[in-house]
Amino acid sequence: RRKERERLEQLRQAEEEAELEAKKKNEHVERATSLIANLEQVRSGLKEFDKSKAVSRRRLQFKKICNGKINTLSHDKDKVVEVGKAVSDAIAKAASDDAAGGEPVTSMGKKYLLDLLCANLIVRVQADGFNGTRGDGFPLAAMFAFVSTHCEEISPVLEGHLYTVCPTAIPTLSLTEATSEGGVKDENDLMESLGMIRDKDGEFESFDKFLHRTEGLISIMANIMSSLPSEHTLLGGHRGALTWLQRFMALLPPSPASPLPLLTAPVLVAFLTGAGHMLANKYPTEFKPIFDEVKKDIVNRLDDSPVGVPSATRLKKVLEVGFDGLKKDLPQGSIAALYDGRGTGAGATGGVSSSPFGATPGAASNTSNTTSSNPLPTSNWGGNATSDSDSMFDAKSASSTVQADTTTSAQSSSAAPFGNSSFSTSNTAAASNPSPFGTVGGQPTGFAAAAPSPFGGGGSQNPGFGTGFGTTPAPAASPFGSASAAPSSGFGTSTAPAPSPFGAAPA
Repeated sequence: RRKERERLEQLRQAEEEAELEAKKKNEHVERATSLIANLEQVRSGLKEFDKSKAVSRRRLQFKKICNGKINTLSHDKDKVVEVGKAVSDAIAKAASDDAAGGEPVTSMGKKYLLDLLCANLIVRVQADGFNGTRGDGFPLAAMFAFVSTHCEEISPVLEGHLYTVCPTAIPTLSLTEATSEGGVKDENDLMESLGMIRDKDGEFESFDKFLHRTEGLISIMANIMSSLPSEHTLLGGHRGALTWLQRFMALLPPSPASPLPLLTAPVLVAFLTGAGHMLANKYPTEFKPIFDEVKKDIVNRLDDSPVGVPSATRLKKVLEVGFDGLKKDLPQGSIAALYDGRGTGAGATGGVSSSPFGATPGAASNTSNTTSSNPLPTSNWGGNATSDSDSMFDAKSASSTVQADTTTSAQSSSAAPFGNSSFSTSNTAAASNPSPFGTVGGQPTGFAAAAPSPFGGGGSQNPGFGTGFGTTPAPAASPFGSASAAPSSGFGTSTAPAPSPFGAAPA
């Protein structure tokens, strides 16, 4: 009987360990889901600020920053530094004005500005004219990375927006087949599970447009992760890039399953183009086996349909240079002084030994950042306020639609903040949605479980934002010098700006 009790106890312990392991793997997806839900909640409370005449001047100032100042970004280090300083100053001034307001509606300015900045980024990178693999996003990425070192609250806001319109950025792929009641594949379910969106007439976007949008979103994520300053933790920072790639690779069905999900090639093209050089220099030991797996195995199992071939061809071209070539050459369109390609192979290609932004007081050292997981900053939405004025995003418009002159409603799925929504979070956040990726060998692939977030479990941090911003951390000393008075300009009109890719990318 004693042996039987011991056996049962061992079984119980094994079950508990398995449950804890499963929970740990899924807590990242739960965190992403929480960020999306809290984004909706907080935006809902900002409707009052968006409509109040009492703050109309402040709204105009915010919009001029977003649609005006940010439009001046270019592939010039000094211009990125200038814009980053202006945006940081505007955020600081918004917080100061909030404190002096006195009325609930006048205390929402900083929240509104942060939401507007993040929504604006999402609109830009989904536009027709944006080309992430050409390097169009590097100026915007470097500016956001810097701003995040002065305002940690921007991190959960940006994540909420990104995950809402692109579940692959979590990453998550649901690989079971979608079927109707009769067991026949339902194309609508398949498209929705991919994250495809509908236009104002209810028609789904084309696959080409969907893949282009996804590439833009994944590329800006990779660009941000690879940008200086090294200490930034926006979207997980540099270590987050490695973690994200490891998790995305773990999602893919193992060999010999073929073909792989349609998104495999475009996602890897966008991510490796943006972050591959940084990973090859900072994490060569961990990154090289992944690179080799992609080159020797993944490329042989890519989708070879007419829709999949172009992305597969581009991925092969990225891999042609080999690991050493990726390690040596900076990405096309990157700004050498703002891209963290420091490592044994980066010196000859313009890598820099220190950030032009200067040191960030209190930040983790670069050495520690290369050897251990860089945790996400604890959410600073904080606070226990439950009133509408302390929540922040429109329940439907984490993906609300704003038209730009050069974008369609399908591309403007996360626009500035309070338009009508043509794409609700139910279309994107759900790993529970069945996937259109089909079957492998005639059988469902069985990858229905959501994949973990790319950025680690976050330790003991709150998995969501909370309902308010909480106490603003003391900003790091700006490498741009003393903060000047925030510009009187703000964000421009509520119409999404023409998606400037910030000028021609350097050859």
